[in-house]
Amino acid sequence: LIIQAGVNIKIAEGKSILSYSPVSIEGTEDKPIIITSLDKNKPYATFAIVGSDNPDEKVGINWLDVSGGKDKWLNGIFFIGQFSVHNIPNVYINNTKIHGSTGDDGINIKYANILIENSKFYGNTADQVDLDFVHGMVKNSEFNGKGELDSNGDGLDLSGSRVIVKNNIFTNLLDKGISIGEDTKAIVYKNTILNNNLGVAVKDLSKGYFIDNTFKNNKIAVAAYQKKQLFGGGSAYVYKNSFNSNQKDFEQDNPSEIHKINLVTEDYKKLKDNADREILGFS
Repeated sequence: LIIQAGVNIKIAEGKSILSYSPVSIEGTEDKPIIITSLDKNKPYATFAIVGSDNPDEKVGINWLDVSGGKDKWLNGIFFIGQFSVHNIPNVYINNTKIHGSTGDDGINIKYANILIENSKFYGNTADQVDLDFVHGMVKNSEFNGKGELDSNGDGLDLSGSRVIVKNNIFTNLLDKGISIGEDTKAIVYKNTILNNNLGVAVKDLSKGYFIDNTFKNNKIAVAAYQKKQLFGGGSAYVYKNSFNSNQKDFEQDNPSEIHKINLVTEDYKKLKDNADREILGFS
């Protein structure tokens, strides 16, 4: 499915678009592609893409503006985001705006290699972006909850993933700027994280490496804890971050750990080098 520059798609209340083949969204700065509800007061369900077992499948998204959706059960699958991508091996998102969802997620991606850059995610009811079992990078983007939405809403929610999070801004999230959970490994590098309930949370056997970030005006800047009994605690590793005017800089429970590290140890130095070079070194 190829959607060409300038296309405007309006979807009626409760209706969906579901593609079982890869989608190429080819907007431009002058002619973005817009997906929204037919009636701004009546949300559509979801725009969803489902892949097969073909490792060459790819979704490419450029200059897309999505708003006004929710979520939907379709053909035995629950699509949790107003824009959802499942089982596509390669997903690239650039210069995209995802906003105004009244469902659980603005966008949800499952089982993919991803690159998300130069995009804005804001004003969605709960999570702005939810990534499950992905490998890749999120960079040069903005996550803003507007400070008035669901108290469970995160800027970036990671589960079972391996991700570099680099040069982003996370603001006004009523729950967490970045949630790192369910055995995720993440390098969080050179981000600005401000005015959130929790700046970042590492939980449930996850490991988060925080290097050269700015934490400001958060209720708690870095939290590590166990949420689900199936897992254990979380582990946070912090180096050379700036902490300014947070109510608390650190908080952890008994199963969890927060380590202040140096980069003399070769493994830690390699983490920073990988983030600089944008190489995902996690298995």
